[in-house]
Amino acid sequence: MVLLALPFVLGAQYNKISYKTASNARLIQIDQYDDASVFHFVYTSDGVDTLNANHNVKIYFPDTEEAYKLLDTENLPDITSGVECQVVFNNPGQEMNFIMVFEKIPLDRPFDIETGSSAADPHNFHFTNVIVDPSSCVEQIDKDSFISRNPAMAYAR
Repeated sequence: MVLLALPFVLGAQYNKISYKTASNARLIQIDQYDDASVFHFVYTSDGVDTLNANHNVKIYFPDTEEAYKLLDTENLPDITSGVECQVVFNNPGQEMNFIMVFEKIPLDRPFDIETGSSAADPHNFHFTNVIVDPSSCVEQIDKDSFISRNPAMAYAR
């Protein structure tokens, strides 16, 4: 899916983010808009492998059981339509940048990003205890240059 333009007003961007994950993905930055939270990720292949993602990706607050839906993606197949995708890599160290857009979430307490799949598998997408340092306000990432640095080699199944 291609995000033509975010119809939101930019609030703040944060890049000091701590979390626990077994995934080969790294959370680089979160941009807060008036109606959405935009997450920038980089996935690094550990060999000839895959990144598995599906429409069940959500933000979850364990303390209140609040959940926030995935609204859109960029540089991944449209997993919001219910199609599971698999991104295929050819070489170790190969990277892919992608963006996930969620309903706007509060960043004032820890949250999880989960898919309902095994958290222990590095090819699945699962982050726990995500904490954002509110003093880490930075420049907005230009999404077009971010994506074009490492485009996807993806297919849906």
